[in-house]
Amino acid sequence: MTTPQRAPFTAARELLAQWEFVHADCVWRDGRFTAFEIVGDRLVLDPQTPVDTSNLTDVFPNFTVDFSGATYVGGEASSHGSCGFFFKRIGERLEWMLFSTTSEPFVGVEVDGARLRFRTQLGDVWIVDGDSLDRILIERTASRA
Repeated sequence: MTTPQRAPFTAARELLAQWEFVHADCVWRDGRFTAFEIVGDRLVLDPQTPVDTSNLTDVFPNFTVDFSGATYVGGEASSHGSCGFFFKRIGERLEWMLFSTTSEPFVGVEVDGARLRFRTQLGDVWIVDGDSLDRILIERTASRA
C-alpha cells in the first residue's frame, strides 16, 4: 500500500534515511529522478516523462553487499508485491538508485567483473554495467522469457 501523498521530494537520500522511496519506474542519480520503461530486455530511460515524487512507498532491504568500497542494497516495497529496488552507496553518500513497479523484489546481487547482476525473487537478473544505469539489460528466466 502506498503512503499518503506528500510534497514532492528531490533528495533521494532523505527518503532512504526514512526507508521510503518514490513509487514509480525511475532511477535517481546526479540529484534528479528519471522515468524509465522496459522495452524487450532493456531498460530505456525517458527524461521527458515526469516522475511523481509525491507518491511514496516504504522500502525494505532484502540484502546488503559490500564490494570494492561501495555498498549495494536491494529489496522490496510495501506498496505492492511486484515492486523492487536497488541502490549503490559509498559511505553515507547515495550514488544512484532504481525503483521498479514490475520487477518483483530484488533478493541478491553478484559481481561479474565490472557488471553487477541484481537477481529478483523470480530469478530474473538485471545487469548494470558499472554505474551505467542507461544500459541495463534484463535476463528473464526461461518461464518468463
